[in-house]
Amino acid sequence: MILGIFYGLGSAFTQSFSYLATRHFVQRRSARGMWDLLILGHLLMGVMGLVGCVCAWPAGAPGMGQWGIAWPLVGTSLFYLIGQAGLQYSLKHGEASRITPLLGFKVLLQAALVGMLGMPGGGEGAALTWLQWAAVGLCVAGGLLINASGGVFRRRAIAGVGWTVCFFALSDYHIAWLVKDPMRVPGLSATRAAILGASLQYAFNGAIALPFVGLVQSAKVKDWREALPFAATWFGAMLFLFGAIGQVGVILGTILQSTRGVITIILAAGIAWLGHEHIEPLHGRGIVLRRLAGGSLMFVAIALYVIKEPGNIKLGAGNSDQPPAERGASWSQRVTTFC
Repeated sequence: MILGIFYGLGSAFTQSFSYLATRHFVQRRSARGMWDLLILGHLLMGVMGLVGCVCAWPAGAPGMGQWGIAWPLVGTSLFYLIGQAGLQYSLKHGEASRITPLLGFKVLLQAALVGMLGMPGGGEGAALTWLQWAAVGLCVAGGLLINASGGVFRRRAIAGVGWTVCFFALSDYHIAWLVKDPMRVPGLSATRAAILGASLQYAFNGAIALPFVGLVQSAKVKDWREALPFAATWFGAMLFLFGAIGQVGVILGTILQSTRGVITIILAAGIAWLGHEHIEPLHGRGIVLRRLAGGSLMFVAIALYVIKEPGNIKLGAGNSDQPPAERGASWSQRVTTFC
């Protein structure tokens, strides 16, 4: 349990740094900066993914065709890359402390997706509970509070957030097929399966980015070095997130990751105070407190939405501590629990 909580908070913390690293890169460049970061960052993560695959690859694993991960790997990677472009676009035109908490709306879109298409691999989505309707209200209230803090929220930033949460929700929908019980390889632990699943996805993302390296405006050593903070923190955040889900289950793992909104607001305020105002403008205490209040509302809303029913508040402590019936459930069923 303690290790899983560490993984979940580690995911939130490192992902918060990745948003600030993205903002730093794209703000110092021309309009093409986001495309340069998208390509260079994912080539770097592709190398990291290959190293992860070598370290976590199970002995005796079947070929990818028999393994059954080819299509979900393509789906989660393509939708993720399209969503990542939207995220970088929104961070080009909006402050990370306002963008990050709004990414929590992804949970609502995941629920709508499951309601329309059913659970991946079969099954129907469930209707919203009263606790989830309360979470919807808190999400809207938190979003409005963040929107009202610090002047007009640029339309381009709002459009980028909408684009991002739509395609990230589609990517997460395919993750339910990518990481199964665990990844259909006997003897593979949940944590190792999580590392392997994340590594496979980002190695594949790097392969997709490779043909576009010629489009990078500048690919000198300095540019690779400046893209490295984004690549390292984002890839690390994904390893932490997959590890958290493997250790404490998707419910607690998702709640822990959602603290990234509040963490980003605090980090951004500190960076502004240190004088890095190209990343985050220096705001008064009132604006920072309103954003913290809005981010906290979004966090509570996500927690309530994931819990669904008051009886679900007793959170499991991972695969080994779950009851036999839940241990027998596939990763797809557990990953889509939060939908």
